[in-house]
Amino acid sequence: MQIIRLITDTETGGLEVENGLLSIGSVNYANPSQVFYVECRVEDSRTITPQALKVNGFTLEQAHDKGKPSEADAARMFFEFSRECAKPYVGDVRLELGGENPNFDVKFLQAAFRNAGLKWIFEYRTFDLHSIVSGMLDQLNQKYRKSRVQDVIVSTDFAIEFAGLRARQGVHNALEDAKLEAEALSRVTRGIGLLPEFENQPLPDYLNLSVDRDLREKLALAFCEVVRGREDAKTEKRGTIFPM
Repeated sequence: MQIIRLITDTETGGLEVENGLLSIGSVNYANPSQVFYVECRVEDSRTITPQALKVNGFTLEQAHDKGKPSEADAARMFFEFSRECAKPYVGDVRLELGGENPNFDVKFLQAAFRNAGLKWIFEYRTFDLHSIVSGMLDQLNQKYRKSRVQDVIVSTDFAIEFAGLRARQGVHNALEDAKLEAEALSRVTRGIGLLPEFENQPLPDYLNLSVDRDLREKLALAFCEVVRGREDAKTEKRGTIFPM
């Protein structure tokens, strides 16, 4: 059986599917030259949150632009892209979605497919960067119990930086994030890059499988310590969220 993983990211009008879908970006992990990006409009009856627009950079006018395809049309376009990715293979093909915490994106895509009357052609398992990086840190915790690695929150930006990639600056874009997530997944699972556009951002030695394991672990711990110190400084500046 051939497994085709589509590393996919969405930008949305909020945290709930009722807020609507604004864009879909995707990279074929098996053939990263195949990429997909579409922006779509949200129906006027839906509520878009200001917080979401601050993250993705869309304006209300852009979100409701009648010149853009509808959410259902965008779902149909993604459906066709996914089928095209599977076409070169003979026999059973399994389509999986992946990314950073892909369950968020999946629930929006499932709603869009349902509203468009499309069959859900993806497996119900996902390839999750968040879980992989969290698992790597759990292994470090097990061996170095005093490291406080567990204090590090695995956000999208942490996972990207952990892979040796520059953290996102400014507003989020679905295709740019899908590419970053695909590159990060390749680096943390295989110890190699995926996309040529990231060749100038070197693989950290702690992900280089040719480096001694003990040294890799110490370097990973040092990275986590830097991030934890940075996050502690931010927390101290803004005050604790839940004062004891």
